[in-house]
Formats: sequence, C-alpha cells, structure tokens
Amino acid sequence: MQLMRIFDSVLDPLEHAGDSAAMLGTLETHLDLGCDVQRTAASLHLHRTTVYYRLGRIAGVLGADLRDGLTRSHLHLALKARRISRQLIGHRISLSVETSGFSPGEETRHSAAYRTHARCLADRAVPCDAWRRS
Repeated sequence: MQLMRIFDSVLDPLEHAGDSAAMLGTLETHLDLGCDVQRTAASLHLHRTTVYYRLGRIAGVLGADLRDGLTRSHLHLALKARRISRQLIGHRISLSVETSGFSPGEETRHSAAYRTHARCLADRAVPCDAWRRS
C-alpha cells in the first residue's frame, strides 16, 4: 500500500488538473508507444499538434521534463501501477458480488455502498460519501 501512495503522489497533480482523463490517457499512450508523437496521435485519433499541446500541459502540471528518461520511467511505472490497482479493485468487487449468495438482481444497501465506494476509490476525482449513505 505504501508503494501505491508513492505512485499516486506522482500522478496526483494530473488527477486534480482539468481534463485529467485526457491528460492521463495521452501520457500513458505516449509512453506505451515509445514516446512517438506520430503513433500517439494516430492511436488517439488526434492531430499531432494536439498531442504536443497535451504533453506540454502535462509537463507543466507535473513540473517535469518529459524528455528525461528517468522521469518517463517513473511516470510509466506509476501509470501502470494505477491501472493494475484499479483492475484489482474491480476484480474484488465482482468476486464479492459473485460469492455473496445473492442472485444478480438482488442487492443489499451494504453491497451497493461497497461497490459505489470502490468506484470512488478507483476514480479519485469523485469524492466518496457512499459509506455515509448506507
């Protein structure tokens, strides 16, 4: 868990910036494709100047030099850890529903609150009050 906090702290400035989904998606795609702007633009169906603009915004928000290999490695690792942790949260949710003994249409207030809370954790841009409602 400590490691996830470190990774989250790397990406927190982007999470709280406007249009965070587009910036995080652009950054992850760009890093996945070996920092090739042309391939990033084609993959995201964007013009390459849009990709350059987003990368400039990302660098400004993070206060990082995206040309630095170590910085790119840290960001790529943080993005992949974030994706894996979200997949694990989703997997735990589906397991809890499957093993709860309820039929798919049947739901308790607690299980609904748990799923809502897990979605809030997965999407940190949304403040979570699911537990207070149940």
